[in-house]
Amino acid sequence: MRRTSFLWVLYASYAVLILLTTTIAGVLLSRQQRQDAMAEVEQNLTSAAQLSRDVAVPREGENATRYQARIREAGVRAGVRLTVIDTTGTVVADSVEDAAGMNDHSTRPEILQASERQTGSATRYSSTIGTDMMYVAVAVPEGAHHVAFVRTSVPLTEINERLSQTRLLIAASAGIAALVGLLIGALFARLLTRRLTRLTKAAEALAAGEYELELPIGSRDEFGRLAVAFNDMARQLKERMDTIVSDRNQVVAILTSMTEGVIAVDARQNIVHINAAAAAMLGVNAADCIGQPVWKAVRVSALNEAADAVLETGSDDRREARITGESETRELELRTAPLRDSRGEVAGAVLVLSDFTDLRRLETVRTDFVSNVSHELKTPLAAIQALVETLIDDETIDPTTRADFLGRIAKQSRRLNTIVLDLLSLSRMEAEGKGLERKPIDLRTIVSECIELCRETSQKAGITLACQLPASPVRVFANDEAMKQLLGNLLDNALKYTPGEGRVEVRVSTDNGDAVVEVEDTGAGIEASHLPRIFERFYRVDRARSRELGGTGLGLAIVKHVALAHGGAVRVSSTPGKGSTFVVSLPLAQR
Repeated sequence: MRRTSFLWVLYASYAVLILLTTTIAGVLLSRQQRQDAMAEVEQNLTSAAQLSRDVAVPREGENATRYQARIREAGVRAGVRLTVIDTTGTVVADSVEDAAGMNDHSTRPEILQASERQTGSATRYSSTIGTDMMYVAVAVPEGAHHVAFVRTSVPLTEINERLSQTRLLIAASAGIAALVGLLIGALFARLLTRRLTRLTKAAEALAAGEYELELPIGSRDEFGRLAVAFNDMARQLKERMDTIVSDRNQVVAILTSMTEGVIAVDARQNIVHINAAAAAMLGVNAADCIGQPVWKAVRVSALNEAADAVLETGSDDRREARITGESETRELELRTAPLRDSRGEVAGAVLVLSDFTDLRRLETVRTDFVSNVSHELKTPLAAIQALVETLIDDETIDPTTRADFLGRIAKQSRRLNTIVLDLLSLSRMEAEGKGLERKPIDLRTIVSECIELCRETSQKAGITLACQLPASPVRVFANDEAMKQLLGNLLDNALKYTPGEGRVEVRVSTDNGDAVVEVEDTGAGIEASHLPRIFERFYRVDRARSRELGGTGLGLAIVKHVALAHGGAVRVSSTPGKGSTFVVSLPLAQR
């Protein structure tokens, strides 16, 4: 729709007002001029008629011709048409026309008025003269009665001409006045709209966020005061917007950095805010959820039920929810609180989502760890206790049996010592992994030393132990003892679970800024169901065989934590019946 300029609306209104005012003034002035002119003519005619009453009385012995001549002369002298009419309405004499040819005048308005009020007047068109005339009749008294009427009249042609000239003059004056008024109005309207346009542009700039714009004051009138008020408003608005933006940025920063998910909904359960943590927990896109109902955006019934409960009761709510995804099931804690408006009424709700999946998993791991530690320690301790009690109770035991019992006690003691040392090593790696003393070391040297330490074991088991090392150094910034423990545990596991005539191969290489160590064996392999937990403490694929081989179940856990402590990672791939490959990647040392 095309906008109409306020200037033209204002100017058109002003022009209509000016034109209407001048037109009305002109009409009223013209009418008043006519009324004044007609009153003046009527007064002159009345005076002439009253002065002619003596002339109208016939003189003694005067004939009709002489009388008619005298009436004509009196009319010319008075400058009017003079007519003498008797009481019956018959024209006795007339200064212009032949009285004998004139009609009966008894019904003329001026004659009727004069017969009643001594004087009468009328204005009408005269068919005799052929123009508008004004008539004034005066009764000629004789005693208590009147004997005739003297009527004076003049044509209104001259008056009409004068009035026409007056109207033209009034119209010209009104036109000039209107033109001057319109010019002044145009200047005033332009000045006014220029100020309004400046205010409008300033308001639009303010709406667009340009709070620094300041209007010039210019004057002390209403516009000046309006400019002062506008500038004060702009400054206050800028301060408030700065405060709002600052508070909003702080809230957004807090919500964005929160590990807990936050969802805010209105009274209709439409989402008005959802932070990145909540979107990640629920597996949705945050931008797509805004404005959508909770049940439609996230499709988790517990969220909808929690929002329903808070909006209905106005009280806090706390519950748990389980979200089953494609790869894992997450467990969430929902804490919901009402949002209230300025009147204290419930206007929405805020839901805080805490993901305790990892915590629950850690609790399970801790429980399993305590159980496994207790079980691992219980077995050798029970054996030692039984053997010691037997030796104490049976003093007659033969030396050979005693020596066998003592050997078993020593073996179980060594097993206990190994478990304790591995636990201490694992604990130290978890607590002080980042604080280990490190230096640039060549992985080829570490691998070579570990290979040599395991050479005798591999030869006794009939296992081929091979090594592929690059020609150039592969340097990592690490603790050499921790690296030896990592490689030693991997080699020890590989040799334990590889049958005779098998093969264990260690390869060292670099890949995308990482040093890569691979330990591949041709052992029994690991089922896919065990791979996700293979690096947990005390987790064994085959518990019976592991204990038979003297394993503690902590070796791979130590490997994992050593790699993590050095900023690296470890992974495993395995095919049951064909063997396994453990791969450790560590960041290369910066030169």
